[in-house]
Amino acid sequence: MLTQRHRDILQRVVHAYIHQGKSVGSKTLSQMEGLDFSPATIRAEMAELEKMGYLIRDHSSAGRRPTQQGLRFFVDSLLEVARLSERDKDRIVAACTHGDDMEQTFSEVSRVLAAMTPNACIVRLPRMPRMLDIVFQQVKLIELSRDSLAEVRILVVLVSESGHLKSRVIRLNTQLQQKDLEEFAVYLSREMKGSTLAEVKHRLHREIERGEQSFHDLCRKLLASPVFVASDDALIVNGRMNLLGLAGRENLSSKDIALLRDLFALLEENRKLIHLLDECDRLDGVRLFIGSESGIVHDNSCSVVAAPFYGPGNLMPGTVGVLGPVRLDYAHVIPLVDFTARALGALMAQRAISGFDGGYYESLGDLR
Repeated sequence: MLTQRHRDILQRVVHAYIHQGKSVGSKTLSQMEGLDFSPATIRAEMAELEKMGYLIRDHSSAGRRPTQQGLRFFVDSLLEVARLSERDKDRIVAACTHGDDMEQTFSEVSRVLAAMTPNACIVRLPRMPRMLDIVFQQVKLIELSRDSLAEVRILVVLVSESGHLKSRVIRLNTQLQQKDLEEFAVYLSREMKGSTLAEVKHRLHREIERGEQSFHDLCRKLLASPVFVASDDALIVNGRMNLLGLAGRENLSSKDIALLRDLFALLEENRKLIHLLDECDRLDGVRLFIGSESGIVHDNSCSVVAAPFYGPGNLMPGTVGVLGPVRLDYAHVIPLVDFTARALGALMAQRAISGFDGGYYESLGDLR
């Protein structure tokens, strides 16, 4: 059992390791404010912590750094989570309103969160039933912008009978106006309601053959759009270059170089990350995986902080997370990931209710 002295020393060792990235000696600890022990006393206590598995040293003359066990105890028992600033919250909320469709929004959120941590950010896109098998309910066609060359950006929203929503932006050279798009969307919704998306695709092909000429190009664009495709392995990764910040440290060791190589390889091997993030869907709140706890590495080389988010009725689960070396700034990263997941959940609920007509900021009132 750890004494209060053990706890005080372990807490400071972890703090120093997180912010400096290197082992800590007893002389350094003795100079820290609030730790009124002699270097000899601190050395003795650190030796005990090492015997108990909380600290380790790379060689006999070096200081000590936390082990996976030490980091886990720190996070579970000693960590004081920071309170997010209004500025941090505003940056996340602003990112959640970026883009014409959900995938663009997720990408922007991932980019912003990666910059704020700064580490790699991963977003597991919301999963839906196999798109071609779900039953079609309604289509919405919304003009977003029009340039001088008559190219129109159109938001396509497909809604299923179960409330699943999928969207993409298409570009079309056409003279069609918003009222034309609305009339055609009503026609498609009426004619194709109750059909699977596979059947809808077949009917769109027939529409090209016999429909009005003015809608031929629109139907072709719809068929070519990824709106009819759902990937089981949809993962967005941003912030890979943040990990190179490790390389900015002086005296980069061969171990540090190996760590960089392993982290980059891990981000390229989506399968392991997807499995880990999918596991988070079955749990509530923020999950923290230190080192080998994640199952994606076998040593103490990286940590993952992740949290699930959901659409209405806890459907369409997705996950947002931050991945980096074990010396993550947990006090800041954990509340950031938590707020981001709740913001994305509020966004999905709002867009499912009102389409893409806004009202998102109002739905975030309870998060603040």
